[in-house]
Amino acid sequence: MKATPSDSDTAPAAPQPLYVRIDRIRQETELIRSYRLVALNGGELPAYEAGAHVGVVLPDGKTRYYSLCGDPDDRRQYLIGVQREDKGRGGSRLLHASAREGRFLKLVPARNHFPLADGDNHLLIAGGIGITPILAMAASLQARGIDYRLLYFVRTEQDVAFRDLLEPFLASGRGQVISFSDPSDAPPLAELLGAPRPGRHAYFCGSPGFMDWIESHLQDWDPAQVHKENFHPATARPGDKPLTVTAARRQLDISVPADESILHALRDAAVLIDSVCENGTCGTCRVAYLSGRPEHRDSVLTPEERRQYVITCVSRADPGEPLVLDI
Repeated sequence: MKATPSDSDTAPAAPQPLYVRIDRIRQETELIRSYRLVALNGGELPAYEAGAHVGVVLPDGKTRYYSLCGDPDDRRQYLIGVQREDKGRGGSRLLHASAREGRFLKLVPARNHFPLADGDNHLLIAGGIGITPILAMAASLQARGIDYRLLYFVRTEQDVAFRDLLEPFLASGRGQVISFSDPSDAPPLAELLGAPRPGRHAYFCGSPGFMDWIESHLQDWDPAQVHKENFHPATARPGDKPLTVTAARRQLDISVPADESILHALRDAAVLIDSVCENGTCGTCRVAYLSGRPEHRDSVLTPEERRQYVITCVSRADPGEPLVLDI
């Protein structure tokens, strides 16, 4: 059995909300809108590092997380990009429909689970809306004189978002936009990515299919030099099987169907766990586990934390033995 953490270790403390005003809304592409947010008093906003995201509390009370894509050194504003997902859970559609310039927004302050690592060369790779955290990384590296290369993959030229922010990187020769819609026209990715070496780090963000494509070409890299952020972590996947979790303190065994999350199964059994994003990006539903073999599908926990915690909204576990939770 693993050592039992204290009750206070089971989940992060809830941060205090931040209130901002929507200063500008811009239609970046057919589906993507950018929102420039400023402090209510016109002053500076809290600092953040490249790769961070903020939570936007929607009119229905739910929270969705969006990467900050502006220059982290410019604390006069936050900039986020939101792609309308017509088949999503409704958050992006609600924000597109309700947000207006001049209105206030309630934010969950910035957190960073996708930070820049120490290194002398950085390869930044984005697909579609995945450009948002990558833009902040490029701005930070450019300001600090650290070598980098930015690759932005889109289906068509009309799908290029944040053209004004991209322009300095493209003009410097460090950025490149690559458009293709047919897999047969895919560029020579191995050539574009280049070879791994000590001090070189790769970062990538985008849709699940894009992420799989990039990751398949980074198999020879040291895992410690490969960093990714999943905007759409998969809860249910083909081949998932039912499993059992045990709430140790309640001495309760709970069945989790193949198409249901551990979080929802716990709720059905009246074991209530706080949650916010429910897509594996905020860490609110983190729970310590005592035994079992979780299959981590979040983009929050570090490798060390994964030996102690599981994110219950997206992760699974080996169905051959119960996952014993410290709850």
